[in-house]
Amino acid sequence: MNSCTNDLKSDETALTLHESWAEPYAIHVAWPGADEFKRYQFHGAPGWPFKTSARETTITGLQPDTTYRFYIAGMRHNDQWSENGPTLTIKTRSTTFPIWETEVTKTSFKLNWDADGKRVLVDVDGIQTTHSLPAYKVIQSLEPGQMVKCKLRLETQSEWNDFTFTIPRDLPTPPTFLEAYDQSSDRVSLYWNSGGVDGGTPRYRIERDGKLLGIKDRPPYIDTTPQQGCSHVYSVQTMDDQSNLSEKITHTVDFDDFTAPTDPTNLSTSHLTLTLKWDESYDSAGQVFYDVDQDGDYLGTTKEVEFAITGLDSGQRYTFGVTAKDPSDNKSNRATVTYPAIGVPLKHQR
Repeated sequence: MNSCTNDLKSDETALTLHESWAEPYAIHVAWPGADEFKRYQFHGAPGWPFKTSARETTITGLQPDTTYRFYIAGMRHNDQWSENGPTLTIKTRSTTFPIWETEVTKTSFKLNWDADGKRVLVDVDGIQTTHSLPAYKVIQSLEPGQMVKCKLRLETQSEWNDFTFTIPRDLPTPPTFLEAYDQSSDRVSLYWNSGGVDGGTPRYRIERDGKLLGIKDRPPYIDTTPQQGCSHVYSVQTMDDQSNLSEKITHTVDFDDFTAPTDPTNLSTSHLTLTLKWDESYDSAGQVFYDVDQDGDYLGTTKEVEFAITGLDSGQRYTFGVTAKDPSDNKSNRATVTYPAIGVPLKHQR
C-alpha cells in the first residue's frame, strides 16, 4: 500500500483563481489535487461547502467589496477526509466609484466618473446610456434650480451609485423701495415693490431690528407691536422657493412717545447724607430722567435713582419731590417724601 499524507499540503495542492466577468462577481478556482483523492470538498463560498470530483470550479453570486476565505479538503479512496488544505483569501471589488460634476452653467453640467475605464451604465432621470471612455456625460437643456437625479453602475454589475445635482440659481433681487404708512403710536403698515427670483414665486421675509416678524407672499405687512419712543429698523428680503435670500432693503420708522413713565416709588432719605433714593421707573423709550425739587423748587435732573441734598437748615421740615420723564418730556406724577419724617419732632431752635 502506498503511503499517503494525512492532509493536503501546500506543495501538493494549491488554489489558484482568476476573475470571470461572464457574470457579476464570479471567480474561477482551480487546484492540481492528487491521485490519492477521489473527491474534494470546497469551503468558503456562500451556501457551501460542496463536494466535487473535479479539480476546478466557478463561484458566482459573491457580494461586492467583501472578503472571502476559501479552502479545500480531499477524500481518499478509503473514504477518509484529509485535514483542510491551503487557504485562499480574496476581496471582491467595490461597485462604488467617484462621481462629480464640472463645467456647471445655469442650463448644463458635465457628469464625470472614474471606473478604471470599465463600461458604465448612466441613468439620468430615467433615460439610460452606456459609456466607456471618455468617462463623462454632458447633461444639457436644464433650468436654473432644477434638480437632476443620476444613477451610475458598472455594466457588469447590478448595484447603482446615486448622484444628485441641482443647477445653481442667481440670488433673488430685493425690492427697490420700502415705505411706511398708516402709522400711529402702536402700529405701522409697510409697503414695498416686487423683488426678482430666478425660479419659483417670490416671497418676502420681514424683520424688525434684525428679528423675524413674518413671511408674506405680497405686501403690505402691518406691525402691531412697535415700542413707543423707539426708532425701529424694518427690512424686507426677497426669498425664492429654495429659501435663497436677497440683500435687505431697510427703512427706519420713528415712533412718538405718548405714555408717561411709571411713578417713582419707595422714595426715602438718608439721615447721614440726606440722599434721596427711589426705585427705577419704566418707559417704553428705554431712557428715563428724574427731576428733583425741594418744596417745589427745582434742584436738578439725574438719570440715577438717587440724589444728594445739601445746604439744609436744622430744625426745619422739607418736602422733596421726584418726577420721572422720558426724552419726549412725558412726565409721571410727582412722588414726595418729607424730611424729617412726619411724627419726628423738630429740634428746638434757640
